[in-house]
Amino acid sequence: MYKKIYLTLFFHFIFPQSIQLNEIVPSNGSTLFDEDNDSPDWIEIYNPLSTDLNLNGFCLSDDPEDNCKWVFPEYILQSETFLTIFASNKNRKDIVQQWDAIIDWGDEWKYWIGNSQPVNNWNSVNTNVSNWQEGESGFGYGDNDDNTNVPSGTSSIFVRKIFDISDLENISKILFHIDYDDGYIAYLNGIEFSRRSLGAPNTNIEYNQLTNSLHEAEIYSGGFPEAVWVDLEQFPLLYGDNILAIEVHNYTTNSSDMSCIPFLTLGYKTPINENNVRPPNPNMNIPEISFHTNFKIDSDGETITLTDSNETVLDSIYTGQLQTDMSIGRYLEIGSWLIFGEPTPGFSNNNPSYNGALTKPLFSENSGFYQPGEVISISLSSENPDAEIRFTIDGTEPHPFSNLYQYPYTTDQDVVIRAKTFLAGWLPSKTESKTYIFDSPKDLPVIFITTDPNSFFDEDTGMYASGPNASPDFPHFGANFWEDWERPIHFQILELDGSGYSANAGAKIFGGWSRGWPQKSIAIYARNQYGPSQFDYNFFPNLDFSTYESFVLRNSGNDWESTMMRDGFITSIADSLNIDHQQYRAAVLYINGDYWGIQNIREKVNEHFIASNHNLNASDIDLLDIEGFNEWNIVHGTNTDYLNLLDYLETEDINNQSVQNAIENWIDIESYFNYQVFQIYIDNQDWPGNNIKFWRDHRPSGKWRWVLYDTDFGFSIWDPNAYTHNTLEFALEPNGPGWPNPPWSTFIIRKLLENSYFRNSFINIYCDLLNSVFEPDYVTSHLESIKSVIEGEISVHRTRWFNNGNWPNSAINWEYKINNMINFSNNRPPYALSHLREKFDLPNQNQIILDILPEGSGKIKLNSLNIIDRWTGYYFPNIPIKISATPKPGYSFIGWSQYPDSASIMTISNFTNNSSYTALFTTNVGSADTTIIINEINYNSSNSFDPDDWIELYNSGQVSIDISGWLLKDDDDEHFFSIPNGTIIDPLDYLVIAKNINQFNLIFPDVENVIGSFDFGLSGGGDQVRLFNLSDSIIDSLEYDDTDPWPSESDGNGPTLELLNPGMDNSLPSSWSYSTEHGSPGEINTSFQILSSNGHGLVPESNRIVKLFPNPFNPKLTISFELADSQTAEIQIHNILGQLVFYSSERPYDKGKHSLDWTVSSNKEIGSGIFFITLKTINNSMTKKALYIK
Repeated sequence: MYKKIYLTLFFHFIFPQSIQLNEIVPSNGSTLFDEDNDSPDWIEIYNPLSTDLNLNGFCLSDDPEDNCKWVFPEYILQSETFLTIFASNKNRKDIVQQWDAIIDWGDEWKYWIGNSQPVNNWNSVNTNVSNWQEGESGFGYGDNDDNTNVPSGTSSIFVRKIFDISDLENISKILFHIDYDDGYIAYLNGIEFSRRSLGAPNTNIEYNQLTNSLHEAEIYSGGFPEAVWVDLEQFPLLYGDNILAIEVHNYTTNSSDMSCIPFLTLGYKTPINENNVRPPNPNMNIPEISFHTNFKIDSDGETITLTDSNETVLDSIYTGQLQTDMSIGRYLEIGSWLIFGEPTPGFSNNNPSYNGALTKPLFSENSGFYQPGEVISISLSSENPDAEIRFTIDGTEPHPFSNLYQYPYTTDQDVVIRAKTFLAGWLPSKTESKTYIFDSPKDLPVIFITTDPNSFFDEDTGMYASGPNASPDFPHFGANFWEDWERPIHFQILELDGSGYSANAGAKIFGGWSRGWPQKSIAIYARNQYGPSQFDYNFFPNLDFSTYESFVLRNSGNDWESTMMRDGFITSIADSLNIDHQQYRAAVLYINGDYWGIQNIREKVNEHFIASNHNLNASDIDLLDIEGFNEWNIVHGTNTDYLNLLDYLETEDINNQSVQNAIENWIDIESYFNYQVFQIYIDNQDWPGNNIKFWRDHRPSGKWRWVLYDTDFGFSIWDPNAYTHNTLEFALEPNGPGWPNPPWSTFIIRKLLENSYFRNSFINIYCDLLNSVFEPDYVTSHLESIKSVIEGEISVHRTRWFNNGNWPNSAINWEYKINNMINFSNNRPPYALSHLREKFDLPNQNQIILDILPEGSGKIKLNSLNIIDRWTGYYFPNIPIKISATPKPGYSFIGWSQYPDSASIMTISNFTNNSSYTALFTTNVGSADTTIIINEINYNSSNSFDPDDWIELYNSGQVSIDISGWLLKDDDDEHFFSIPNGTIIDPLDYLVIAKNINQFNLIFPDVENVIGSFDFGLSGGGDQVRLFNLSDSIIDSLEYDDTDPWPSESDGNGPTLELLNPGMDNSLPSSWSYSTEHGSPGEINTSFQILSSNGHGLVPESNRIVKLFPNPFNPKLTISFELADSQTAEIQIHNILGQLVFYSSERPYDKGKHSLDWTVSSNKEIGSGIFFITLKTINNSMTKKALYIK
């Protein structure tokens, strides 16, 4: 037992005369901040050599199966110096070691006064502008910041400057600043990269156009302009001459000022001669750019390895379980590994240290429910026999003078026990908390919160308490629970099957007016200073991700007095719709062992919520709330694009086709109208001037989407006759009050509905929802299903919050309130339909009938609905509807039975009642098309080798196939690439389809058979790839993922996803592997395996270890391997020191798949660490790595 702690702290291996791991903080709270002002974990390496060392190809990893998980780019680590790398999972390698002001204030520019239009292509490097004037920046009316005066009344000025780039590969960052008055557009090599106050991006403007808002220059008043990071992938620099061109426009022709002072600053990966660089302006706030790995460090401990470019392990250390802001490091860089209370990134480890870190005490009994009257005996133990255990039973944190554990604690009463281990010279353990309840088990998930009672309930310091300054009037402003206080807690979720999860975390009181209820909502945060930096648990089993930064235990908001389920019920109606919304689970909460009633587990709406649900990086998200146009409305990112959108809607003609197209590329129209219709139908009158959050992916092609949340005012919460309310008129009110529907809150929807195309889309989507999720039978059935889950707990919950006949009380008249919701569901549709007809002067609806023959052969998309079998619905005959037929794999579309010569997509208008449309499909028989196979996919390149996304097709047949006009799609039917005319794939030949053909050709200049470009991307978190022929038949399709059982190595690490053999089923993960290096476009796959039949399927020609499971393991490791033919083989296992710790006897095996188990028994002298598993045969061997954690 003692050995584990010793090995946790000191187990390592280092070759002499090499760079080394020097200090690691696996739970960083405040020791170091990165350029985003985050505090990720960090790793420090040290070069003890007398010479500088190029780290190119060296690796860091936390994965025993992949020592090169994160690879260093070109970087010179100087002799006897330190380098700190953030283990943030941000995967950044574009470090900057030197900044160069390539363009600075006072540089010489060519300029054109905007009294007339400048020459065409004035922003291109080769355009002749010999008639332009020359002058130094800044340009303006002659203020103190101007070097070149322009005439007063000038409405615009065009400036351009050519600069030379000779060391292109050394540039990792471009930073642009401009001090301007009042708006500008900036171009790099003729391509627009930044715009302010001049309408939509990439739209043309005239020389005399004025800006749509005022903006004051900043330098003259002591400030400095905002930083604009230029994306080198979108806006690449060129060898030789490059050009920065800018047009600045004024707000009015009689403005008192104009200003134009541009700056362009380059960041170099490696320093160049200082005589050839200019330091940036001293007023620039340029962050230090650091390396970031593609992994985080597990705060519970894991092995970190450092390898050289040959994957030779140079150093390895198991971090162990450390408290926040403590490090494990080598004392004075040459001594033993110790624990440091004050980490020293970038400096020698010479601070006071500990011998080691103690692990948490072990409890003999688990948290949970025990039978009333039962007596349990709870024993505590420590893995270090010399340590003492201190414990409390009142929720407080144990300290060195708390109760000393000496013998088992016996009880038959509800109790919370918190325990901690202590030993002189050692770092105390983290606190372990358990809750024991003597009652019948619940029929809902249970959450136990344990915390110091004073942190929640003390009148001076408790965040749950009213405190001394609370107003007597609801919602008691001034109370403690209105403060933004955070308190440490321990929480544990206990599922019905006995499984669960626990963690130390931070907690805050959450919500708006609902804070005034006696039962509060609580937001729970993963924080390094308390415990893990993320919760790795599937709180919502129907979602395909299980990593959370935070979640909410909601008190049901304004519905607390009513049903305790309203918002969860309402938002879950949207599960099948194209609307972002929170997931919902009802649970029972206990705080320090006291029953706290029903609380709803909800996702917290923030950038991490968006990132997880859309497979994005949080850093790519702009998230705003309420108005969106104030600085305080920025939740994450920036609101610049949203301000431009509002300006564009305000100033442009919405009925202009180009404006309509721009808006469709700016707003996700289908999702937006789904969101608007949903809020209107449910009669949410705490909206649209409240409870608004909206977001976009700020990369190219990102669109604004709105999030559905806090719908408590819906479904007759206050008025049993709310189903009669004309919420459509309410949502389109141009002159509403400050709450709930002020003019700014209805502006976008009002503006869009001025356009007939958008108006028809809105009406059709309203009909889509009336015909589907708003049908009374569906809604009441869904309501009953949610009601039944909490029904058995409601009476207990109501009793818990009974207020002795005084107001407020929870879940009063529960059945009556539920019946009001049912009445709303049954009676709302005719009123909603009447409001729609009245507003838009619509006729009666006609019924349409859709059918699919044969059954199961395809689907029909009607507006926003996907129809898979016979279906009827009602639409307005004067509003065109769109239907499209899509075959399933193995089928082709042959026509609509009523319209034999029609295409698969039809727009229908003026249809009669009971109009019928039947999509006819036929099976594909013997088509040569089926020999075209999706053979290789590059969906997430590495930063250091990025040809952008590409897909390789292979013709496995014996005849040439003309694929002209075929469509390549991802999982969205709106995303497609049409194969150009004349595209033919010869027998046994390849075709690459590149997202960015220019970028692909730059990386792979020898690949000849390549086409492109397509304007959608393949998701790094999993996506579909589908290929359709001219008959809309699916020729090939697959749905890949970036997690097991799919190869994760292809997700941003360099390798591609390769089909092992064209004869294998490419829909199966087992048919795919990852490539060596960066794939093989246009050639045979690097992982290609020759297949032969053995009567039991297909057997690979080569021998290989298929999988090590689980990994990490304790105590058993299963080794799965394959043999290409009958032969003798054995398994050998070595530790990191090269010592043989296990071998199987050499024996004969049949060809095919085999497995062998290695179990580390408790009496073996084997400690935690990396082990090398080798499959040895007569002619070859193969090795993989596994991590054992004792």
